[in-house]
Amino acid sequence: MAELLREKAYRLIKNKVVYFELKPGDRILESKLAQDLKMGRMPVREAMARLESERLIVRTKGYGYTVNKLKNVEIKDYLEIRARLENLGVTLLIERATDKDIARMKKHVEKAVEIYKNGSLRKIIQSDTRFHDMMYRATKSEAFYDTISSLSDKTIIMRAAALQTGKGREMSIKDHIEMMKAIEKRDLVNLQGLVHEHIQYAPNHYESIRGFLFS
Repeated sequence: MAELLREKAYRLIKNKVVYFELKPGDRILESKLAQDLKMGRMPVREAMARLESERLIVRTKGYGYTVNKLKNVEIKDYLEIRARLENLGVTLLIERATDKDIARMKKHVEKAVEIYKNGSLRKIIQSDTRFHDMMYRATKSEAFYDTISSLSDKTIIMRAAALQTGKGREMSIKDHIEMMKAIEKRDLVNLQGLVHEHIQYAPNHYESIRGFLFS
């Protein structure tokens, strides 16, 4: 029971951060969160410690936490690591993805077009995250999936911030459509180039929302 409450608290608080109900720089009080979530302080405290380890929140002097504002160097480091991992990932994907895997990804992207046009920010972020997760799973490598998933937990706030703007959403779905075409053709060279551009676009976009996201 305690474990279920801890997981529930973690998921609910993380969603508040990812979907910007709690924005970068906002102060978080354990007592208020426990009251809002209608649960005891212990599962909330344990969830907060986990989110701190993922650097989504940081402990403040005195007491309480604030939603993390990432620094430029952190953004660059995370994106560099992701770029190198993704390059390996797409190689494994092209080699190991089944036709069923590819068909599921294609169906997801087709549905995502409508979500990106008319869906809520929450649904857009969920759709975007799901597409990347499907790609990672199609590698059929538990080692790769565990490694990239751990990094994704730390960078999801950056992805969510990029999808705040119309331009960010437009670029994201356009990239996913082109990446899907390359996956269908099992065109590794083209896919590597598309994924590289997809990641390299990010720093310029984050620059445009610096005041909102960065410290």
